[in-house]
Amino acid sequence: MTVPERQQVASQLRALADRLATDDLDEAGWAHVSRSLQAAQDAFPAEPTERTRFARGFVDAAHHPIPEATSGVYPPLELEEHDGRLIGHVRFGPAWEGPPDMVHGGYLAAGFDMVLSTMAHRLLGHSVTRRLHVRYLKPTFWGAPLRYEVEADAPQGRLLELRGTLLADGKVTMRASAQFASVDVERFADRRPPA
Repeated sequence: MTVPERQQVASQLRALADRLATDDLDEAGWAHVSRSLQAAQDAFPAEPTERTRFARGFVDAAHHPIPEATSGVYPPLELEEHDGRLIGHVRFGPAWEGPPDMVHGGYLAAGFDMVLSTMAHRLLGHSVTRRLHVRYLKPTFWGAPLRYEVEADAPQGRLLELRGTLLADGKVTMRASAQFASVDVERFADRRPPA
């Protein structure tokens, strides 16, 4: 399956998640959806592959399913660089609701980790999150176009300090600070204990 085909399927899964959060069906409708989803599952091998496509072909964070728009569980995060800052655009639907009408804070924090780690990777190479601190300042409503903005200090050896803001309709709703550390690429190898 090509990236555009995976993007299409991921988009369909996210749209279905939004419909599950907002709509009701009668018993026959739910049974039809269930049969359709079972048929989709049956198209795959009986057991999931041990490692994800991302882990098997790891190159960098830009090939992660979230910015690649192939994640069925997180909306696409479009990234661009502007004047030394990294900008991320995303829109959450009702499937990502926490308090009524608002995006769940965990999804917003995950978005910060994604944009901050992407910026860290660009400046440090392979790196990991050492610290992530988020502050929720105002409600962030689902459906609004959101904009993550990230800037970084100069690297200090293996360490990098970064700051970010989240804007909804031009208003800051969250702030974040983080520290990342560069690591040898071999640390990204499969480190799971043997079965």
